Amino acid sequence: MATARKRTKVNWQLWLIRGASAVIGADVAWVSYWHMVKVATLAGEDRLSAHLLPLVPDALMAIALVKIASACGRVARVVWITLVTGLGLSFAANGLSAWERHSWLAVGVAMVPPAALALTVEMLRHSGRKPVRRSTRARRSAVKAPVKAPERAVGARSARVGQVATATG
Repeated sequence: MATARKRTKVNWQLWLIRGASAVIGADVAWVSYWHMVKVATLAGEDRLSAHLLPLVPDALMAIALVKIASACGRVARVVWITLVTGLGLSFAANGLSAWERHSWLAVGVAMVPPAALALTVEMLRHSGRKPVRRSTRARRSAVKAPVKAPERAVGARSARVGQVATATG
């Protein structure tokens, strides 16, 4: 007996985006790590501390990236704050490392890795998801209509109106 296998459609675009993002992430991590080591050494840190210190913002960014990539809906504000803080530290360390040469060109080149990481995060966040577009009718129906108070029975109301009319008449 031959078993029929169900063929699943492979989303090559998504895999290409994820693979390219992994390459960009590895490059950013490598370049930023050595820039931060250089800044820590210039600041007077010993050799071990200078090599361990860059792991902190990189680990923060890695945690935030995993949370963002795995989130199906909204991402908590603290995750975004963590990512932005890690990116800010990376921008600062890369810029300070390059400024040692007193060249704005060197600073600009040093800013490329964290900028590329920020753009990659944004592209990854939107990859693999189809935009949800709701029609105007669906948006209107999603808005709840105001609830009306229940009306009294028509007979009881007309009887009461008749009583008022005879009492005044």
